[in-house]
Amino acid sequence: MTQSRGRPRSAGVGDAIKAAAWELLAEKGYDSLTMDDVIASAGCGRNTVYRRYSSKRELILSLFQDMYHDDLPAMGPDDDPREVLIDYTGRIVRFLTGTPGQAMVKILEVVPRNPELAAIRHQYRRQFSEKLYQPLKRISAFTPSREVLAFVEDTLAGALHYHTSVVKRELSDREISGIVDSIVGSIRNINAMYYPLCQLYLRPVARVSNGYFSG
Repeated sequence: MTQSRGRPRSAGVGDAIKAAAWELLAEKGYDSLTMDDVIASAGCGRNTVYRRYSSKRELILSLFQDMYHDDLPAMGPDDDPREVLIDYTGRIVRFLTGTPGQAMVKILEVVPRNPELAAIRHQYRRQFSEKLYQPLKRISAFTPSREVLAFVEDTLAGALHYHTSVVKRELSDREISGIVDSIVGSIRNINAMYYPLCQLYLRPVARVSNGYFSG
């Protein structure tokens, strides 16, 4: 077995580095953050930090991994999709009102002009989105397109960002349930709008398959 060089890595030191990075991101933003800031705030030696993260990019990548990895539990086959959405939304609200959530808002400000950061975020957000889509699909009368799912996800994200980051409102459980119900209503309204059109185009296909147009 090959042994790694240097001192063993301490989980406590790693946590201190990440906590410092989150706090500094929330305070200064992505562009102003430097590795020297993280080193000073974490109270670690330079070599200790650079053994773990060779650059700011690597550190931010690690934060993204932590944020999206198993953040939402998988939906069970017998779970109520509305209750799952309420649970997911509550988790997102708790994240957004904490230091990491405030830091993520600062990161998102630079994503449109930072292709590398945008690619990293897209990679990990996709895993998050797939979990969120499951209860949305189950709630729908028929399977919505990915465009509809993405629209509903962005609508939910926009509402939560406004309440937690813009007006700094502390959302109650009742308000979280209300937001979820409005999202559920929106996806059902979209279904109601498109379902008759789908039926209109599908009826001739059904007739052909039933032999109505057979010779």
